[in-house]
Amino acid sequence: GCGVLMQRYRKALTDFLQTGADFDPRTIGGCPDVAPHVKAMYEKAIANHNDTETPASLVGQCHGMMEGVFVDQKQLAMENLYLLLNSTAVEPGTIHKVANAILWGRSPEGHTSVLDELSFCLMGNQKKRMAAFSDDSCDFEEHEYAEGHYFGVMHNIALRVLSASLTAARPNEMPPNILRSSTWRTVLGALCYNISQAETRPQEAALSAHCLVLLDQLTHDNTNQQDVLDMVMEDSHHEIVPCLLAAQSFARRHNETLHRELSDLLDRVQAHT
Repeated sequence: GCGVLMQRYRKALTDFLQTGADFDPRTIGGCPDVAPHVKAMYEKAIANHNDTETPASLVGQCHGMMEGVFVDQKQLAMENLYLLLNSTAVEPGTIHKVANAILWGRSPEGHTSVLDELSFCLMGNQKKRMAAFSDDSCDFEEHEYAEGHYFGVMHNIALRVLSASLTAARPNEMPPNILRSSTWRTVLGALCYNISQAETRPQEAALSAHCLVLLDQLTHDNTNQQDVLDMVMEDSHHEIVPCLLAAQSFARRHNETLHRELSDLLDRVQAHT
């Protein structure tokens, strides 16, 4: 079909789902082969819009899509999760429940959790040294982060979902020692890796630094959790500090948002040590 018409249709359908604004499926215009599918999707959208589904069921539907084999299906699921965390379209109570389901939700044995699926998008399928700067100040050990299939849009969306979820989270609802789980260790490693790649991935580095700040806020003075900055320093063998300094030097000259996020994180790290 015509790309312009499809873009117009997607925008109209999205507006309808978010606001209930009137939407005429004939927007698709001169694409008669698509009309029956459009009509079916529109009717399903109306039914879903009028349903009173719980946050858990909505996250469950997204989780099911994320477990699929098609990349575009996974991407759509994560975009839906991000919409469910949008404070301009969703009430705070729902956002809070969605965030809890994403961050702390557990799945039956043998099944992945939503956070597991997000962590897969923060990892790649090739090993690469974490050193990113010419002075070799970030000589991390090898990890399977970010150089594989999901180093593009999927990686970025996963970081945005994680950041929005952490923003809505509350310290007293974190399961004890949850950050010691293998999934969270993977996530923390990916966040540190992204910071080490600030010169080539400034947006991902900024989002990662923001996530670490939010995690520090959640674990600070929380007796049920190990301090996240302790974990980062330990896992990086204290190499996160030179990485932050090198990234901040680059950001000061080239990227205001990245500089702001890195400065906030660096202040916390230096106050911690």
